[in-house]
Amino acid sequence: MEIVSFCGIFVVGTSCALRGRVHVIVLLRYLSTAPSNFFYSNHYLMSIPIFAAPQLPTQPSASSNLSSTAPRPRTRSLLLFSPLTYGNSATPLQVPAQDPSHTHKWTVYLRTDPNIIERVTFTLHASFHQPERILKHPPYEVTETGWGEFEIAINIRFHHEEKDVTIYHHLKLHTGADTIQGNVPGTIICEKYDELVSDISKRRDQ
Repeated sequence: MEIVSFCGIFVVGTSCALRGRVHVIVLLRYLSTAPSNFFYSNHYLMSIPIFAAPQLPTQPSASSNLSSTAPRPRTRSLLLFSPLTYGNSATPLQVPAQDPSHTHKWTVYLRTDPNIIERVTFTLHASFHQPERILKHPPYEVTETGWGEFEIAINIRFHHEEKDVTIYHHLKLHTGADTIQGNVPGTIICEKYDELVSDISKRRDQ
């Protein structure tokens, strides 16, 4: 797993050589805001050339031309771009909860194409009952009540990918610079827009 920063974009990814091709899965975190009418099923493809994995040198035969060097083979990688949105909404409680210290009802969520998801795991604060919530079907969201803000880990397991991706969201209950007003009065929303980029060339060969 590698984390690098390039031109203000954080890249989290892994790579390995498989059958002479380079398999790449990265997660790009956009610092800009996506349009409000963004559709999560709008995948798009891009084909780019990627050098194949280098082959180990072999013993040349007596008839081979030692002065000539063959160019490295090239292949084309077909990339699939899948939009990914995650965040939370929060609304002040009008009716007291079972715990009188709870002030807000909130929902943390992940929005993406369910066809690429095997399961999503939300890990809440340890003070919650069963803090690890595993969801295998959409909608991928957890609703609770509480009074405090904390960091939530969202682990995503994809179909056809060997490694999971974990992202982190800080639960927001109050209006701030990174929140917007929801449709319901008093509701605030804090969300981020990412993009999963995966090389599906290997899948087509299978």
